Amino acid sequence: MVDHGRFASAVEAAKAEDRVNWLDADQSDDNACTECFAALELQRYLRKMTGRADDFAIASREPLRGDVIRVGGTQPELGVEGYQIRSSIVNGRRITALTGGSRVGTLYAAYDLLYRLGCRWFAPGELHEEVPRIAGIPDMDVTEKPSFVTRGFLAWENRGDPDFLLWMARNRLNYWTVTQQERGLMRKLGIRMVYGSHDALELFLNPAQYFEAHPEWFALVKGKRTPGIRGKFGTNYCTSNADATSEFVKNYVQALVDGECREADIVRFWFLDAGKWCECDNCKAQGTPTDRNLFVTHRFAEEVRKARQAGRIHRPIAITFLAYSDVVEPASKPLPAGFDYETCAATFYPIRRCYVHNFDDPSCEPNNKYFRQLDGWARDPQRHYQGQIAIGEYYNVSRFKCLPICFMHTMANDISAYYKAGARHFDYMHVTCRNWGNKALTNYQMARQLWNVQTDCESLWQDYFAKRYGPAAKTMHAFYESLEKMLSNATELKYGLARRLERGDTDLFPNAHLPSLDKILDYSKQCRQLLIKATSTSLPSRIQERIAEDERNFTYGERTVAYYDACVQAFTEARAKRFDAARKHYDEAQRLAELLRADTLSTRDSSSHGNAENALVASGAAGALAHIAKLLEAK
Repeated sequence: MVDHGRFASAVEAAKAEDRVNWLDADQSDDNACTECFAALELQRYLRKMTGRADDFAIASREPLRGDVIRVGGTQPELGVEGYQIRSSIVNGRRITALTGGSRVGTLYAAYDLLYRLGCRWFAPGELHEEVPRIAGIPDMDVTEKPSFVTRGFLAWENRGDPDFLLWMARNRLNYWTVTQQERGLMRKLGIRMVYGSHDALELFLNPAQYFEAHPEWFALVKGKRTPGIRGKFGTNYCTSNADATSEFVKNYVQALVDGECREADIVRFWFLDAGKWCECDNCKAQGTPTDRNLFVTHRFAEEVRKARQAGRIHRPIAITFLAYSDVVEPASKPLPAGFDYETCAATFYPIRRCYVHNFDDPSCEPNNKYFRQLDGWARDPQRHYQGQIAIGEYYNVSRFKCLPICFMHTMANDISAYYKAGARHFDYMHVTCRNWGNKALTNYQMARQLWNVQTDCESLWQDYFAKRYGPAAKTMHAFYESLEKMLSNATELKYGLARRLERGDTDLFPNAHLPSLDKILDYSKQCRQLLIKATSTSLPSRIQERIAEDERNFTYGERTVAYYDACVQAFTEARAKRFDAARKHYDEAQRLAELLRADTLSTRDSSSHGNAENALVASGAAGALAHIAKLLEAK
């Protein structure tokens, strides 16, 4: 039973996302669209689960007989995404009420009901659904609220699709880009639309437009004003210049009113990527780059507030700013008076962190440095910043290029550690939108942990492998365990070894984090053997297809590390003047390079930053072959 409002039927309301005005003050059509869609989702899955294709009719008022599922109604105390599922017996009938703090909470209640009945959505697309047979719906008394407020993926391109967006909603994720074409669908599904990248200065204070008339607005570098903004990189403007700041935030706010981000719910208010900063005395007096960043963020938040008060913007807008690279250190002085902690959140990005160790492992030098910095933002009693913390993770950082990495144990620890540090927002960048293979576990586990930070990951893994792989569950569980060990050192592999191979460095293993490739190769062999064992098992066709997708993704990783090893061996033997052995390894590296070059599927479903033309380019070490050939020619 669901209220379809002004629409002729629940079916019409559920499909009306492109006709609803999601940004006006009247939410009745918003509610009808989302709640009727929730009812249709329940109908579709419950019919499949029970085999009763004629049952679960949808009504707008309570029928005279039979059990009822009531979808809708609002309990604001639950919060926007919280919900209740409660069963009761009324006049001999079971009434199951799904009530949210808003329409979004009601949608989540529908999906949680189905989850509790055994439905699983491990990855986008019907192949990755598990829909069990059930006899009926048991009594329930459930109240849920999310641990993390925002949960999802950092993106800025129109590269998702309806299957991906539905997967997000079914797993209660709510953070994706405003540039996605299907904005009505995202609104219906409760997905918050995010705007902003490192190009804000180029867009809203472009030197090509302003420098000639106002050179004083731009950075002083070595005693000279310079138009140092180059796309997403370069030197930030002169933040102590009040006129420049006013023009920058004015233009940005106007874009929120009627420009390309007029539908954004969240703004990533970012300066240049690892940018340099103005050297003038007034800017230095503002403090560190972090202090300057916070000052301009405050001014931007003020202008957004004024635009809302004036009726130019009718929606709440959250603002996240960077705690990353040049601005990763906490504030060194008090923030501006009236800083809006309710609206603004610091997003901490531990780029190039180590995944061999947990984030809070004090024995790991890279992670310990980041952990201390995060503590300075979030828990230091003497800290100046007292606001919200978001985490931006790197499960597919651009240099990983979609490697089939597994983070199951690291995530089990780290998401809880981030929460304990005070983080209540979480995303990671460059997620692939399809062809997940084993990467499905990363995204699925992330969704479960972000909703409930106390998720028992051991139980989650048992459920995941049993339902996703059936008779091959134990073998595939062992495969994932070996895969995590094989590629957990991806940061040092891709940022370290690959670069050294590309340059032809003499010392290929200067870092104690990666003393050799021996263990990685051993785990790679274990993974291959486990896949062979799994595929030799008699399996339903859908499970065979899932394992085949895993195998395709694994092969990309397997060939990548084998290519690195062949290049390492060729370098080592050639420099030791053992040229016959060097030639053998060089030939193997060439063979693997051709296989990697032919693989254009594994590296194409991420962002433009995370993609590559082919797997050889993605290795970051294609140039190693030329260096080896030169050594062999010197023979």
